[in-house]
Formats: sequence, C-alpha cells, structure tokens
Amino acid sequence: MGIVSVLRSRLFGAKSKAIGHVEPVCPYCESQLTKKPARKTKCRNCEQYIYVRTRPQDRAKIFIREDQIEAIEEAWAIANGTHDQYLAEKERYADVRSQLKEKFGSEPSVHDIQWRLLNEDCTRHASQGDWGLYRNARLSMARLLQKEEKYKQAVQFYLAVCYLDANGPRNTGGVRDPALLKQYPPFSPAEGELVSGVVQLAKAAIDKARLGAEDVASQFSDVASREHTALGLPIEPERVWMQLERELYS
Repeated sequence: MGIVSVLRSRLFGAKSKAIGHVEPVCPYCESQLTKKPARKTKCRNCEQYIYVRTRPQDRAKIFIREDQIEAIEEAWAIANGTHDQYLAEKERYADVRSQLKEKFGSEPSVHDIQWRLLNEDCTRHASQGDWGLYRNARLSMARLLQKEEKYKQAVQFYLAVCYLDANGPRNTGGVRDPALLKQYPPFSPAEGELVSGVVQLAKAAIDKARLGAEDVASQFSDVASREHTALGLPIEPERVWMQLERELYS
C-alpha cells in the first residue's frame, strides 16, 4: 500500500470509527432500545430499520442507518487491502445501472442491476474456465431469485448448483494447454460433494414453491442435462439425483 493509500486509509478510518452506535440506541431517532439487536431490526419508536455491522477499526458491533452501510463496506475494503477492487466494482455497478436505465427508460431496480452483473460474472468465469467462481455466481443468482420470492426459478438454480458441486468444479484461470487440463481437469468428481447448506436452501425454496417430488425430479433432470451437455460434466445426472433425492427427502 502506497503512502497516499496509507494516508487515505488513516483518514477514512478516523471518520468511519465515529459511524454508528455501540450502545443500543436507534441511529435514526436516538431512542433507547430494550436490548442490543443481533441482526437487522425495526425501531419500535420510528419504525426505521436498524442494521447491525462490525466496524473494522475497533471490531466493535455497531448499529447503523441504511445510508451508512456503504461507508462501513468501504472501510472494510480499505482494511482488507481490497479498496481498488471495491472502487472498480462500484464503477461497474454504476455503468450497468446507466445501461439499464437507458434500455428501460426508467430507473432499474437494484435486483435488475445485480442480475445483470451476475450474468456478466457467469460469462466471464466460464470463458476463463473458472468453474468454482461460475458456481458461486449461479448460487448468488439462486439467492437473489429467492429474495424476490421467485421460488420456482430459484429451485432450478439451486438444483443446478447441486449438480455442479457433485462434479467438483475447479478454477483453471484461463489455462488452455491440453496437457495441463488433463493433469488438472476443470471438474474433479473425486473432490465433488453435495453441500449441505445449498441442499437446505433448495429445500426451503421447494417448500415455498410448493413443488412435489416429481416436479423437482423433472426440474433437476432438465437443468442437469443442459449443464451436462454444455459443460461436458463427468458425472451423469441420474447418479447425482439418486444422492440428492435422499438428502432432500430423508
């Protein structure tokens, strides 16, 4: 980190240390809370949402307003030495927002922007052969759909992620050498496994979508077959479904 970055970090650290309340006080109306909230909660007095974060400079748990979230995120980026990446992502977000605004003729929603960014991430990771990162982007898409209460679509994405997980996705970083790819293949079934947390998210989405077991089996067959053909995945979908079905319905 250069001298300019160091000075900027110190200045920003001093400012951000003052952000938020350490004591259980509403950051909007300053009313006393009955107890320290452990997560996002609504103030009973002013009915504004209070956000709980950890301040990087002193690791204090603080209670902040929604408009202070970005300052804490930037403070963490500075503390972690990833401020340049943080600023690049902010610029990318602004560019996509501008593109969608021009396309729609109106202000795009946050979810529209996030979806476009994740689509771009998937395309970039696939082109580089970074299948672990590709899988992570697909998981983020599933969670975004679930937040939007688009549960049937979310189920499809969770099932696709489960299939990818079983095949052991790796990041190859753009390697094209056939000999290297043979030695370090983009998918390694020996390293693959169904991730319990993702299976639980899938189960929650299935329940919300009110899908029966036959519907889920059909959806898995569709999405896994597409992934199997498009990516040349080593494990047949039927083998993964046998294990996934047990975990979903046991």
